Amino acid sequence: MVGLPNTWVTRNGRKRYGKPFTKTNLHSLLTNVIYLGKVEHQGELYEGEHEAILDEALWTKVQQILASNSQTNGNKQRNRHGALLRGAVVCGSCQKPMYHTYTKKNGNKLYRYYVCETAQKLGYNQCATKSVSAPAIENFVIEKIKNIGKSPTVLEETTKNLMAQLTASQKSLDDEAKYLRKELAVLKQQAKLVSSNGADSQASPLDERLKLCEKRLLEINRRKILLANATIKKADIKKVLSLFEPIWDVLYPNEQARILNLLIEKVVYDGEQGTMGVSPIRGHYAKSR
Repeated sequence: MVGLPNTWVTRNGRKRYGKPFTKTNLHSLLTNVIYLGKVEHQGELYEGEHEAILDEALWTKVQQILASNSQTNGNKQRNRHGALLRGAVVCGSCQKPMYHTYTKKNGNKLYRYYVCETAQKLGYNQCATKSVSAPAIENFVIEKIKNIGKSPTVLEETTKNLMAQLTASQKSLDDEAKYLRKELAVLKQQAKLVSSNGADSQASPLDERLKLCEKRLLEINRRKILLANATIKKADIKKVLSLFEPIWDVLYPNEQARILNLLIEKVVYDGEQGTMGVSPIRGHYAKSR
């Protein structure tokens, strides 16, 4: 049974009918600052005369979820063969990248490994390192990563880096907003001149540019609200880091690969010396034979 749309009567006595939600109107509803007691005009946010019906903490949380979904595009990159270190492994012998590959033996048994670019293109006799078992080097890196929450130095570095990123993001938004306000002033002056000359047909491109600038300014102001409400506490970071190990084992391979990509810059394997190194884990270099 399909329910009928909601209906209501306006103050003027007109009957209105509800419409099904779409992605567009739902997104517009969730990002509307009017529920915060604010109004938007020409890309700027102002305090409204009406009262807020949502608290800012809830609205901020919703915006964070929407921003996260937007960055991942609602999808996760497929990682068919569970390669956790794609693009991160470097050959310690010739400093060339090592690529993930695999082979099948005895029917369906899959063997994964990382092979040096030199060995792959010029032959195995051209590189001392050649290749390394993918599970071996991945497990080495995972064990190092699992211990990150136990290091006081890592906690300090993580907190410092997050604070620096927050400050840099705020400054970047302020700089962009300042530039857009100047551009808006110029565009409005140009539109005024065009209108005074009676050339209305030429005003369309200017109007479009004005709308784009105002839209971006509104997005910046929304982002600034999120950042203004962001708090970075060392105790919270410590708690998150301590949960890393138990959570890791229940993640899908593509999620594990994404986390490793965020935490490490490169993994160096030297087949000749028999060593593996991870650099950096928040500023550290872990090496093992």
